[in-house]
Amino acid sequence: MKVFLRLFAILLVFTASLPVGGYSVLSAELGIGFRVVPTGGKVGGNNQLWFALDRGESGVRQFEIISSSDISQLIQLSFVEAQIVDGQPVAGSDQSEIARWITPDANNFILKPRESRMIQISTKVPVDAKDGTYKAYLKVGASSAKSTKAKKNVTQAIVKNVVSFNKELYVLVGDAKSLTLDFEILDLKDFTDGDGEKHISVSFRNLGKVPLGLKVNATLVSSEFSNLSYGPFIAGSTSMLEEGNEGSADFSLPAEVAPGNYRVLVQASQDSVIKNKVFEKQLSFPLLGGFTFFPLLLTLIFVALAIYLFRNGIRKLRNPKVLESSNPNKDRKVLMEDDEFDVEAILNDILVKNQRRREIAQKKKSGNITKKSRSLPTKKDVTKSISTSKNRAKTSKVKSKSKLR
Repeated sequence: MKVFLRLFAILLVFTASLPVGGYSVLSAELGIGFRVVPTGGKVGGNNQLWFALDRGESGVRQFEIISSSDISQLIQLSFVEAQIVDGQPVAGSDQSEIARWITPDANNFILKPRESRMIQISTKVPVDAKDGTYKAYLKVGASSAKSTKAKKNVTQAIVKNVVSFNKELYVLVGDAKSLTLDFEILDLKDFTDGDGEKHISVSFRNLGKVPLGLKVNATLVSSEFSNLSYGPFIAGSTSMLEEGNEGSADFSLPAEVAPGNYRVLVQASQDSVIKNKVFEKQLSFPLLGGFTFFPLLLTLIFVALAIYLFRNGIRKLRNPKVLESSNPNKDRKVLMEDDEFDVEAILNDILVKNQRRREIAQKKKSGNITKKSRSLPTKKDVTKSISTSKNRAKTSKVKSKSKLR
């Protein structure tokens, strides 16, 4: 029950909706929305908080904070460092190195219920800064607060509860020629997820200096039925991609999209840079993480061959006569002779030998044993015994054949 309550509390705190161009964070009492105001230029048109400046230059960007709560909230802004955890960028707790470059025109202010406020941040790049991409996170926190008026109209706040979210912020330092925006559409893959939903995924690579936050759409046209098409479907990149990195955009398809041959038109854009690519694909929508038919078939054949070779090797090891002989016909003959034996003759031999041992033991005990009885059987006796056993075996075989007839 405690685990359930904790999960429910976390869900309340981090429940978020995504309106066009913005974010919103809700809790039981708190609620704020966030929207970047688009501007013209190379890095502003897709609602991202980016600056492209040369050394010594300044720039401004605006964003709006919107209250979705029925109580007053204390809004606090900070700029924290970007870290990499398990290969993924996350917001750290320490102040970013570029925090001293950035100045908001308002901070630590009270946002009244259902009120919105436009914030402007100014960024000035030092003259001694090196060219490159500088990344940080703008952390926006909202606290439930009871505000009071102090002297000189200074607003004070007593913090009770807090929610916050982080927004990526980039400062691209360099001249206009070095701040290139370029990318490449790489490949398209299809799959079915664990819930049985069909997807296609488009991958791309950032070839320029400007981080990528692409808008991507895809349209499917059947190669077998020209009048059958689906889309366009719209998706965004899964994460911001810096120079040289690869990423993908995922499209969830409706259930009526059947497997088959398709022409898939993909269009990706950022600001004024637009690229298109057409893929000729046979979409089969294999289960994500599962086997397709042909790899599975090859695996089964390989396993069957391995079992056959293993069992055949064990059989040869268990039969040394086959390994010692180089004549296959002789091997077969030896094996057949081994299989033709008379069980009755063998038992009779065993009984005779046991009877003889008992007689010798009795004579030895009574002291009447002779020198001849102590001696071992001669070669002539052994040959005669073997001949007798073979004759019995042949006789038994002839009798069994007669019975079968």
